[in-house]
Amino acid sequence: MRRIIKLRGAVRDITDTRSERQELMQLKQEYKTLVENFPSGAVSLIDENFEFVRARGDELNRVGLSPADIEGHVSHDVLPDEIADELCHQYDQAFSGVATTTEQEYRGERYRVQVTPVRNDNKKIPYVMAVAQNITEQSKNRQRLQRQNKQLDEFVSVVSHDLRNPLSVAEGNVELLREDCHCNNKRIDTINSALTRMDELINNLLTLARADEQMKSTESVNLAELSENCWQNVETTDATIHIDLTPTQSIKADSNRLAQLLENLMRNAIDHSGETEDVTVTIGELEGGFYVEDDGNGIPANERDEIFEAGYTTTEQGTGFGLSIVKQVTEAHGWEISLTEGSEGGARFVMNNVEVSHIESE
Repeated sequence: MRRIIKLRGAVRDITDTRSERQELMQLKQEYKTLVENFPSGAVSLIDENFEFVRARGDELNRVGLSPADIEGHVSHDVLPDEIADELCHQYDQAFSGVATTTEQEYRGERYRVQVTPVRNDNKKIPYVMAVAQNITEQSKNRQRLQRQNKQLDEFVSVVSHDLRNPLSVAEGNVELLREDCHCNNKRIDTINSALTRMDELINNLLTLARADEQMKSTESVNLAELSENCWQNVETTDATIHIDLTPTQSIKADSNRLAQLLENLMRNAIDHSGETEDVTVTIGELEGGFYVEDDGNGIPANERDEIFEAGYTTTEQGTGFGLSIVKQVTEAHGWEISLTEGSEGGARFVMNNVEVSHIESE
C-alpha cells in the first residue's frame, strides 16, 4: 500500500513538473513571438543564466549585430564590459522583481534600456525582458536645449544690465538737457520717446525670456479689481474701460502674470485704435473664462494666425511682443486663447478653460 502511495506521489510530482515545463515553454513561445514582432528598437528575452533566449529589432542592424551574434550568448560575449556589467545588474534586479531603466551609449548611438521581469501564472520569474530604444535624437535635442537655455540666461543678463544701465543714463541726461534748455524742444521729445520705446522693448524681451521662471503658485484673483488696477498702469489717453464682470467673480491664476496679460491686451487695443483715440475696452465674463475686447478697427481675419508671433506688429509704435506675452501667459496657466471679431467690430480675445469661481462676501 505504501508503494502505491509513493507511486501516486511520484506521478503527481512528475505531472506537476511536466505542467510547469509546458507552461514555461508556452510562456517562452509567447514572448518569442512578441520579440520577433517588435516594431522598433531592440528587444531581448533573457533566462536565469543571463543568456539571451531571443533578440530582435531594427536597432540590431544599426549597430552591426544580428540575432545569431546574440542568441545563446551572455552580455559579456557581445558587448563592452562596462555596458554588460550594467545590464547584468539590471537583469539581477529584474529577477528580484524590480524593473529598471538606464541610458547607455553604444557605437555612437544612445539608448534607453528598460529591463522588466516576466512572470508566469505562479508569479515566478523565469525570464526578464530588455527593451532598448534609440534616443540619440532626443538626447541631442536635450543638449541643444540646455545650450540654448544657457545662451538665453546670458542674453537676459546682457539685456537687464549692459543695456538697461546706459539707457538709464541716457534718460537721466535727457531730463537734465530739458531743464538746461528751459524749453519744450521737439528734438528732445523725439529722443525721449525713442528711449521710452527702447525701455518698453527691453521690458518685453525680459518678460519673454523669463516666462518659464516667472510662473508662481496660483491663487483666487478678483478679476474686476485686478482689471481696474491694470487700467491705472496703462497710458490710456481718451480711452475708457468697461468692466462687465460680477464683482465677486474670481479666477485661479498667478496674479502677476494675469496682470501682464490684461495690461498688454489693454495697450494693444489703444495702440491699434488708429485715429479713434476714444476706444472703449471691455472686459467681460464667459462660462469657463473671460474676454477682453475693444471697439476699434479690429484685426483682419488673414492676420489673426500671425499676431501671437514674437516681433509681429502692424504699427511703428508697437514692439511686437505684447500679444506673444499674452499667449505665453495663457499657455503657462493651461488656458486656451482665441481671437474673434468684437461685438462692436473691434477685436475680442477670449480666454477659455479658466477655473472660475465666486468670492463669498463677508
